[in-house]
Parts: sequence; structure tokens; C-alpha cells
Amino acid sequence: MLGNQPSASSLAVYPYAQVGQPVFSPNKKTEAVRYIEAYKKTHPVFTDVICSNLAGDLQSLDANIAVKVIDLMTQGGFPVLTVHDEFIVRRNDRKFLEVTVSLVAKQVLERVYAGVWAEVKAKWETSTGKCAISLS
Repeated sequence: MLGNQPSASSLAVYPYAQVGQPVFSPNKKTEAVRYIEAYKKTHPVFTDVICSNLAGDLQSLDANIAVKVIDLMTQGGFPVLTVHDEFIVRRNDRKFLEVTVSLVAKQVLERVYAGVWAEVKAKWETSTGKCAISLS
């Protein structure tokens, strides 16, 4: 939640938990700011991303990739289901999904990062095990 707020000030004013309940009462801005500063000291590696909307940006990238993959799979006549950031396909459709995810991820990442990204990896999980593959 700290990464999705536009600024530390707005986080202090609108610090809501996932269930929609305030983490701090609206009149306790000082307490909220103190909490944020303590969090930064405890987790210094996250200091630069707090209030940067990085989490929202990554979720948007993930959603753009998923929508394009679903569209292409459907157009190709391959049934596909999604659960969060995972795709569920028939065993025989795995290679088509692999190629589709690879092409779409490259297209989206290239548009956003213009050659800055280096490699795209995926994890395949079946009832018999897991394996990691490179899609780059």
C-alpha cells in the first residue's frame, strides 16, 4: 500500500487498509508520517519506491500483457483462463501460450522500457512439477 500512494502526505491523509478501513484515524496525520519514516528506516531498500506508484505501474504492465495474451489466445481458438497473474491452458496448448506470452511481453516491455529490460522469464507448473523457462 505504501508504494501506491502519490506522496507521503496523501498516504498520511488516506492510509486505508485493503478492507477499506482506515489504518490511522483522519486526525492522526503525525502518527501516520511517523509510521512511514519508521518503515523507511526499518526497510531502507524500499525507500525509493514508497509513494512512487511503482506497484501500480507493475500491475498495469501485468494487466496489459494479460489482456493481450487472452485476446490473441481467444482469436487463435485456444481456450485460456486466468487466475491473478497465471494462465491456465490445455496441456496441448502450452507451446502456443509460451510463444504468445513471449511476443506480447516483449512488445509491451519494449514499448514501455525501450530496450532497458534484459530478460523475460516464466514459470510453468503442472501436476507433475515446476520448471522455469526464458521467454527472451
